[in-house]
Amino acid sequence: MSSPCFTLSDGRNIPALGLGTYKLTIEEADDLIKFALLEAGYRHIDGAWIYGNERPIGQAVRSVIDSGKLKRDDIWITSKCWNDKHRQSQVMDSCKESLANFGLDYLDLFLIHWPMGYDNDPESGINKISDVDYLETWKGMEDVYKAGLAKSIGVSNFTVSQLERLLANCSIKPTVNQIEVNPYFSNDDLVDYCKSQGILVTCYSPLANVSRVEIVANHHDLSKDAHLIKIGAKYNKSWAQVALRYNYQRGLSIIPKTKSKQRLIENISIFDFQLTQQDMETIKSINKNVRTITFDATKDHPLYPFER
Repeated sequence: MSSPCFTLSDGRNIPALGLGTYKLTIEEADDLIKFALLEAGYRHIDGAWIYGNERPIGQAVRSVIDSGKLKRDDIWITSKCWNDKHRQSQVMDSCKESLANFGLDYLDLFLIHWPMGYDNDPESGINKISDVDYLETWKGMEDVYKAGLAKSIGVSNFTVSQLERLLANCSIKPTVNQIEVNPYFSNDDLVDYCKSQGILVTCYSPLANVSRVEIVANHHDLSKDAHLIKIGAKYNKSWAQVALRYNYQRGLSIIPKTKSKQRLIENISIFDFQLTQQDMETIKSINKNVRTITFDATKDHPLYPFER
């Protein structure tokens, strides 16, 4: 199984499904990344500096390339600029640090991880809210793009109003907005706005992060949804495959994360069936507008993107 692609506004083709690597440990990375690329058919690895695992992921990717089984151009690598690197002068260094970690010459996609900027206090180690504006951060992203260090650039966790302001003040348009989207949080207004502006939505937590169900207060467990289970049975697919297929058919890219090889294969095996319009309407109807990821530690920031 392999993933089809979506064409970004800059003309580049991004795999519609990738592997999210948040919480993938250094010890797990080598075997899982190699399996994903060589056995399961993945071509998109979604990472971030803050995950702390770029080095082992890069080692696994380079090992696959060195084996001659895949070329660098076959693999899409995404990383993200963290919140304490938002000043224009810092963004280039942030990208170069990620490239050094991966051991690669370029990133396929570099994102502003969050719209909030912080300044790191080296004495206390505490991040403090900074006055840096994401418009300044975007200038740094444009510098990265012009230098050829990232072939595409975009954002993550940006709201409609933040995107409107960015689009009115940029010279290079963001190609992607990576946001939480799943059947219990369809995020329709933001998705529709991004589509209207030619910005591809990439869905994180596309399965509502079910591994965190037991520690998230009042979390709704998507894996127990009777509608998803019933639709899955019709196609001999799992609830998770139905949930992923739903957002793919909405025209969204998806980056489910797992540490299970069996689920790696399951997650990418969604391109051999088609949900009917009635299926799509049924899944649309189960939206609860319940967000899984809230990043509460940043709620006091004036650019916090979620409802307080």
